Amino acid sequence: MKVIGIIPARYHSSRFPGKPLIDLAGKSMLQRVYENAFASKIFDVLIIATDHEKILNHCTDNNLNVVLTDSNHQSGTERCIEVVESLLQTNLINQDDVVINIQGDEPLANWEHFKIITELLNKGNAIATLGTPLTPHLQKDTNAVKVIVSDNLAVKFTRDWSLIDENDKIKTFKHVGLYGFKVRALLEIKILKATKEETLERLEQLRWFYNDMPISVGIIKAVSLSIDTPKDVNAVLHEIYKKKLNTPLNL
Repeated sequence: MKVIGIIPARYHSSRFPGKPLIDLAGKSMLQRVYENAFASKIFDVLIIATDHEKILNHCTDNNLNVVLTDSNHQSGTERCIEVVESLLQTNLINQDDVVINIQGDEPLANWEHFKIITELLNKGNAIATLGTPLTPHLQKDTNAVKVIVSDNLAVKFTRDWSLIDENDKIKTFKHVGLYGFKVRALLEIKILKATKEETLERLEQLRWFYNDMPISVGIIKAVSLSIDTPKDVNAVLHEIYKKKLNTPLNL
């Protein structure tokens, strides 16, 4: 079984334009994500999938494996599917291989995260993701997606803490934006139509969830930090250096 890592990198983020190329203490966020994934030695293939020439050129200049994908994709998963179909056509992978969608705004993702997702997929379900402890300040943050987990399966995803029943709050975690798929699951996802729940919450995983595709969830102990908006940058820099930094962004 091969493990393929794909890092979707969209330039025009509505909340943070140019986000993949922000400077995180001397390297772009995208380069940090790629290098962390490469250093894990888990991936047989590692590819950045972008929609923008600026990101393409940055990757080429820094020897990062990159492909240019359709600019009309609405999600990172759609970008992954395009790459997967290309790899299938050249017989480099098959439908039982594993794809990990490594979000480009998770610069602290590491080998442990990728290993847990791969192990979950080997146990049966065709989709897997991660959760991490939900700190109090993230409960009301709509940028922080919440996942309720029961018997290692997702039973609800939402941005809205108020929509979670009191009894379920003890089983609620911050969702970490890493997804693992069997290749065959991605091909199935391609033909699914958007659901009303997905549209309301702006969460693509609800399309799979409401089409009866079980999603395994592994829990990691350390709080995972992603960069959704500019205000998240200093917290990530603090983790990189284990001390407070005030590094300017070079957009």
